[in-house]
Amino acid sequence: MSNNPLVSVVVPLYNCADFITETVESIINQSYKNFEIVIVDNCSTDESLSVVNEYSHKFSNISVIQTMNNSGGPAHPRNLGIESSKGDYIAFLDSDDIWEENKLQLQIDLMMSESYNFLSTSTCNIDQYGVPLKSNLKKPNEDKKSYGVKSMLVRNTITTSSVIVERQFIGSLRFSEDIDLVTVEDYFLWLQLLNKQDCKFCHLGDALVRYRVFSASLGSKGGKSRFLIKSLLASSKFLLLSNGKYLGIVLISHLLRFFRLLLNRDI
Repeated sequence: MSNNPLVSVVVPLYNCADFITETVESIINQSYKNFEIVIVDNCSTDESLSVVNEYSHKFSNISVIQTMNNSGGPAHPRNLGIESSKGDYIAFLDSDDIWEENKLQLQIDLMMSESYNFLSTSTCNIDQYGVPLKSNLKKPNEDKKSYGVKSMLVRNTITTSSVIVERQFIGSLRFSEDIDLVTVEDYFLWLQLLNKQDCKFCHLGDALVRYRVFSASLGSKGGKSRFLIKSLLASSKFLLLSNGKYLGIVLISHLLRFFRLLLNRDI
């Protein structure tokens, strides 16, 4: 494979007119230049589509796809983007998040030198205005020993907008479009990828993604409880796929999540 492989950046889009320009610009301004951007609009009702169409008219490596109907979550747009992409590597960026300009270069360099096929990075959480929510200390790089299936069953520590994966490695696996797994469709996919025998994973300690957090997204107890319940469902579905291999750790993770649900005291 070339040391300058094509990277396909898949961006699911829904009603993010206020943020999508900054998101797309963060890709365009990458120090690594061999990329294409595949934006999949999920029936936006604001000006999002107009904004990205302007980019696609201006740049030959930016394409815009529209879904026929709103799918209710980002899984279908991401999957459609994967199917429509051409790169040897696929990266994901949500339409309100931002990449640091060296994000792709650092990941590609590491994948080429160490033969990794699945990478994520640390993130810097920002509010809706782009203000960092807390200071971010550099963390050490960690491999599959630290970010294996067992630790992920306890807690999802991989942010979708930080992920880059080799096309050959992801193969036919996709984000689950099961309506019951909306908001944890990424978690379910990461578990499956980490469980593959040929998985070579690394988590970069550098905060290369600015991850936008909205006060209403998971701020309420009800929101946290719904997310925990969906995480329970995702880990249970994965347990069935793995033929009970991780039964013990799944039971422990369920107990931990139930304890957190009890702390919320709203169900």
